[in-house]
Amino acid sequence: MIWKPVRIVIPLIFLVITAFFTYSATTLEADSSQVKVYRDSNNYAKAIERHFSGFQQNYDDSYNKVHLTRDSCIGHSEIDEHFDMSSSEAQISLMNLCRRLENFTDEEIISYGIKRNPVTNKPEIACFMSALQKFIQNTGIGHLENIPFPFSKESVVPFMRRNLHIYNISSVPENFNRYFEILVSYWLTNGYTHTLTEDFLTYNRLIGEMAIPGVTQHFNRSSFIGTYGTRLRVVTIEINTTFMFQNLGYREGKPIYHLWENLIQQEVSKMPSSMKSGFQSTQESWHWIKIQETLVKSAVRGVVIGISIAFPILTITTLNVVIGFLATICITMITVVVVGLIPLIGWKLGVLESINLSLIVGLSVDYVVHFAEAYRTSPFTHRKGRVKSMLEAMGLSVLSGAITTFGAAVFMLFAEIQFSYQFGIFVMCTIGTSFMFSFLLFPAFMASWGPEGNTGSIPAIVKALKLKCQRKQEYVRVHCDETYDSDIELLS
Repeated sequence: MIWKPVRIVIPLIFLVITAFFTYSATTLEADSSQVKVYRDSNNYAKAIERHFSGFQQNYDDSYNKVHLTRDSCIGHSEIDEHFDMSSSEAQISLMNLCRRLENFTDEEIISYGIKRNPVTNKPEIACFMSALQKFIQNTGIGHLENIPFPFSKESVVPFMRRNLHIYNISSVPENFNRYFEILVSYWLTNGYTHTLTEDFLTYNRLIGEMAIPGVTQHFNRSSFIGTYGTRLRVVTIEINTTFMFQNLGYREGKPIYHLWENLIQQEVSKMPSSMKSGFQSTQESWHWIKIQETLVKSAVRGVVIGISIAFPILTITTLNVVIGFLATICITMITVVVVGLIPLIGWKLGVLESINLSLIVGLSVDYVVHFAEAYRTSPFTHRKGRVKSMLEAMGLSVLSGAITTFGAAVFMLFAEIQFSYQFGIFVMCTIGTSFMFSFLLFPAFMASWGPEGNTGSIPAIVKALKLKCQRKQEYVRVHCDETYDSDIELLS
């Protein structure tokens, strides 16, 4: 006489459990840390941890740098053949960008995560246009102070004539237009004296040049050695930030990324066509944020697609719509509980967790589908008999399968590789949850709402539709025959 109370109480208990784990699943966050190869207890993992955090270190090298760049990025780079800094419009537009960055308000500096210099308290922004103009205005080398901005042929040629010990004016072609690069080379080499300057250390790696066949000149005159007449291919503005790759999470990093992306798009839209290839990048952070975003979306998408596919497949395999629907509800609840376990264990949604999440529905469906098929093939027509027959036919097989799978996963807990260890825990949680739901909740579902007789049976539905169509055809045929006989009587 406990049949009715049990089939009501068990679904209520599991409904409360599912509600709790649903809330827990909403607290799951993307993991901002790097993928761990070894477990924390492994000697290699300990060595890596102590290497990065075992000693007091200078974190300046760990801060990320944002690069506002033309044609230079880690990975496959393609040079924009139309990039050209020689025009006055191009020089002014890049200088305006430098001024925009250097005149950021305090609120903007905080929002964009720009680091301030601890001595000067100024934002650490390396823009070569500002440094070049400052060099020209403040130095007396080569009479540079008389060259106005923007730099053009009219202002640079007189400078070259005053420095004939460096430049051979007669060798310069008539169509030569790389006068901006003339000053850049002169500035970086400190007047071709090749004395190591702060500007050279800062900006030489941010500027890329190439020789022009038949145009670029090389000279070697006593203490003056160098090259002029090159073409700029890459220029970069470097900004030091306050965020580190190791600690930048998806939620915190994505708004910062969009701020920089919107800024560069707005500024590039104001520039001439020769400067339209500009973009912003970091060495690793933006890529990792995109990976985290993809992991979150793919994990959710995988679970949703898995459950969506489960319903039609279960309906087709059991040949019963009601059984397929109840089995899908049970699998959905199993999936929610397993996802909710992840933050309770202390994990976040990283690469390994995302891979494991794609396996949830597949592992959850196994035991439920065995019971569902046993219910369908039961010789009984009423629910109570079918549930009893289902448990008798498949109970031992499902129990044996759960024990062997769970037992095999236990041995993975001794692995030193983090993925193997984590996968073992994940399989144990999924199998344990699936076993409890399939042995307790699914029988309660079937005892309360399981189909009796041919209810929900696809063959029965098809047969009924076919019979209905046949009856309709017979009715039409008989009606046509009666109409035909009436017409004959009228004619006679």
